[in-house]
Amino acid sequence: MVKVPMFVRLGFLLAASIAFYAVKQLSLKTPRHSSKSSPGNCEAQASNSEEEKEQSTCSKNCLKESREEEEVKLMNKIYNPAVRKLLNTGDDIFLEFEHLLMGEMEFPDAEKDLNEIERLRSLVKELEQRELKLEGELLEYHGLKEQESTILELQKHLQMKSVEIDRLNITINALEDEKRRLHEEVSRTVYVRKELEEAKNKIKEMQRKIQLEAKQAKGQLLLLKQQVSLLQSKEGEVLKLDVELEKSANVLKELELEVMELKRKNKELQIEKRELAMKLDAAEGRITYLSNLTESEVVSKVREEVVSLRHANEDLQKQVERLQMNRFNDVEELVYLRWVNACLRYELRNYQTPTGKVSARDLSRSMSPRSRDIAKQLLLEYETHFSRPSSPGSEDFDTTPTTNTTTTTSTDEPTSKKSSLIQKLKKFGRSKDKAHRVPELVELYPTLIKRESKNDSSPPLISSSSDASSNMIGELEHESSSNLTKDNSCIDHEVKRDVETQGDFIQSLAAEVRAASFSRIDDLVAFVKWLDEELSFLVDERAVLKHFDWPEGKSAALREASFEYQDLTKLENQVSSFVDDPSLSWEAALKKMYELLEKVEQCFYALLRTRDMAMSRYREFGIPTDWLLDSGVLGKIKILLVQLACTYMKRVALELDALSGGDKEPPREFLILQGVRFASRVHQLSGGFDGESMKAFEELRRRVHTQTGEEKQE
Repeated sequence: MVKVPMFVRLGFLLAASIAFYAVKQLSLKTPRHSSKSSPGNCEAQASNSEEEKEQSTCSKNCLKESREEEEVKLMNKIYNPAVRKLLNTGDDIFLEFEHLLMGEMEFPDAEKDLNEIERLRSLVKELEQRELKLEGELLEYHGLKEQESTILELQKHLQMKSVEIDRLNITINALEDEKRRLHEEVSRTVYVRKELEEAKNKIKEMQRKIQLEAKQAKGQLLLLKQQVSLLQSKEGEVLKLDVELEKSANVLKELELEVMELKRKNKELQIEKRELAMKLDAAEGRITYLSNLTESEVVSKVREEVVSLRHANEDLQKQVERLQMNRFNDVEELVYLRWVNACLRYELRNYQTPTGKVSARDLSRSMSPRSRDIAKQLLLEYETHFSRPSSPGSEDFDTTPTTNTTTTTSTDEPTSKKSSLIQKLKKFGRSKDKAHRVPELVELYPTLIKRESKNDSSPPLISSSSDASSNMIGELEHESSSNLTKDNSCIDHEVKRDVETQGDFIQSLAAEVRAASFSRIDDLVAFVKWLDEELSFLVDERAVLKHFDWPEGKSAALREASFEYQDLTKLENQVSSFVDDPSLSWEAALKKMYELLEKVEQCFYALLRTRDMAMSRYREFGIPTDWLLDSGVLGKIKILLVQLACTYMKRVALELDALSGGDKEPPREFLILQGVRFASRVHQLSGGFDGESMKAFEELRRRVHTQTGEEKQE
């Protein structure tokens, strides 16, 4: 075993101790530096910033200290093996040193010592080089650690700078956009300035032109004013000429009329001259004839003519009176027989007479000849005074002969002629309204007529003659013919012009009329009104339309239906709007209601005569016919008539209450008779009464019975 020299061991020990000391010093430098620097920094930061900044800096320093401690631990891990080796070698050296001190060490030879020294020196050099290398690595490591912290800070700064760069890039982009927009606005403003300058130049040019045109217009305006003044003066002259022409035209028309009038008078004078010449010739012939006769012959001749004319006049008067009497007798018998027949039919069909009452059958049997004649006269007066197209009592007539054989032939003829009308009246009387027959009314009416006939014995005077002057008719015919000949020339010219110019218009109207079809009567009325307005532009409608293919039958049917419907609606409005005025006297009030009933009866009977034929014709032309049925306007008018009868009977009852005393008996009887007569006619026309009318009639019948009872007591 080679023994190491003592001084070599000491050198190793010294080198190890120095290395250990250096490592120790290096390990202690960093914490001291950090501990010293941290309080100073904390105080500086505490003095220069707020509490929040102090906390942030302290936290950063703590992080740095923790990082440095980790680095020291890492270095200790790296250098601990080397130190341990050095310590182990040191221990060996110390042991050898102890052995040396103890005298146990062996001292080699000099050569061996020199080799050992050389080896140790080389080892020391290696160790020194290694130490230097380790110190360089350590310094490099510390530099790297410091560079790492700086790198982290630089990275943070880099991130901040990158964020700031992004923000700046955004601002740069925004500024570039703003710059671009400003450039565009600048270019646009430059363009607008150019346009503004051009517009200003144009405005200046236009102002110059306007000034020039204004100057020219002033001159033209002056010229126009002069021309207008000239035209106004000329217009005044033209107006004067027009007025003069109109006057001359009027004068010409008047002259033409005068010429035509003179021509007419000339013709009349010629006719009169011819007549006078004929009369003159006749007079001359008569004069020559009379001149040949003696005076006695002339007187005898005149007397004979007077006597013959007187006899002829008397014969004619007798014939006229006989014919009138025959006609009056026929009418009397016809009315009487119709009345008796209707009463009997109603009585036999709908009513059985209670015991103790006088019926119409008993009345007709128990009448005396004088009473029968008086009843005939009253009925004749009623029939002739209140005449209408068809008697309402003809509803239930039959053609069977009565007991009076003298009037059979006179009654068969009118009943056979009006059989169709009777059937219509039967259908018309069977209405579906809220009304029912009142047989008491049929019985009451003839009894009142019988009682009235006892009080009045003077027959009325009937005058149905109407005188017509043949001379007046001849003059009217002559005047109308002269007027027609005077206007025919002008009208023919206007008709010819309308035929030539209004052809297409009339053809279009004809097509409208042919294609017209209606489901409501109101639409038809509006169409007829429009058609009449369109045709009113023609001079003579009939004269113009006969030159074209005009549907005359359909247009006439349309107008007829429209006018009939309008007449019915007007009649309905008149009946519905009637209000009994209490301020009027009872004669005037009853007369108004009676006239209204007459008007309704005339309209109804005229419509019933032609209703079936009209409905069939209307259906051919597509005209609605529901308004002609009993459920249409006619039914409404019947209901209104029942209300009118109720008003009439109430007014009669009111007047009966107002009349009292024995001296007022004739007016009371007349009022009762008029009320029952009015109710009978309405009952026969409408087909029955409603509840309110029945109450009014019962009140009137009660008054009749009370009056008859008083008469029986007297």
